[in-house]
Amino acid sequence: MTAAMDNWYQFIIPDPHLLSGASVQSFLIPIVERLNIKWVFVSDVEGAASVIKRRCDAPILASEFIGLVGHATQYDWAFFFLYSDESLVAKAVEENDKTRIVSANLTIRLADNIFLYVYTKDEDVASYLRIRHPTAEYKTTTFGGLNIPY
Repeated sequence: MTAAMDNWYQFIIPDPHLLSGASVQSFLIPIVERLNIKWVFVSDVEGAASVIKRRCDAPILASEFIGLVGHATQYDWAFFFLYSDESLVAKAVEENDKTRIVSANLTIRLADNIFLYVYTKDEDVASYLRIRHPTAEYKTTTFGGLNIPY
């Protein structure tokens, strides 16, 4: 089965703290732990987030990433691609955003200073997010049906 035919879970979660570093960090910690994420690839960072901007476009150990992500004052935009497999994150350098979404265990797209878009095929994480964020906009779709803001 191809990624385009697989079931994808999409969440759009508004952040009441307007994507502050601390808020994004607290959102990410349980997801990183739940999926046993080892690596993160960061791209397209905009906002008052100079520490993490310096680490864009190269793999970062998840333990280091969790510390760095909290240093931002506010994110306007960013992609965080989360990987449990080092061989897949190594390829992320050569890939485009959509290919990275397919290869990552989970992707978070920060958008418009307020929204966390989450894309995953992991049913356990999707269930966790539905419980933790019951008012989030949610859908199950094919890859082509994902809303990916730019």
